[in-house]
Amino acid sequence: LSQVMAGAASDQSFAKDLAESFDPWIDTVSRALQRTLASSTLDGALPINDLSYAVSALFVGVELLGQVHADDTRVDRLFGALGSLAQLVGSVLAAPPQGAVPPTSPPATPHPPAA
Repeated sequence: LSQVMAGAASDQSFAKDLAESFDPWIDTVSRALQRTLASSTLDGALPINDLSYAVSALFVGVELLGQVHADDTRVDRLFGALGSLAQLVGSVLAAPPQGAVPPTSPPATPHPPAA
C-alpha cells in the first residue's frame, strides 16, 4: 500500500484513479454511519461525508503504519479498542436523551356495564 500511495504522489493520473478506487470504501463507511446515526439525536447533525472520509483515512493510515512497525499486535489492539468505542457510542446513541420521560401507556378506558 505504501508503494502504491508513493506512486500516486508523483503521478496525477494514477492518483485520480487511486482516489476513485477508494470511493466504494468511503461510500460503505458513509452508509454504515447513516444507519448508525439514523435513529439517534445526532441524525443530520454530523457531516457524514467528512466523517466517512476521516474513518477511511484513519484505516489507510493505520495500514501504512502497521507496515513499518514490528509490533503486529498494535494494530489488532487499536481495532479492538475502536470496537469497544463503537459499542459505547452505540449505547449512548440508543439511550434516551437526559431528562426525557419514558413513554407510558394511556390509562385503560373503563368498559360500560353490560346491559
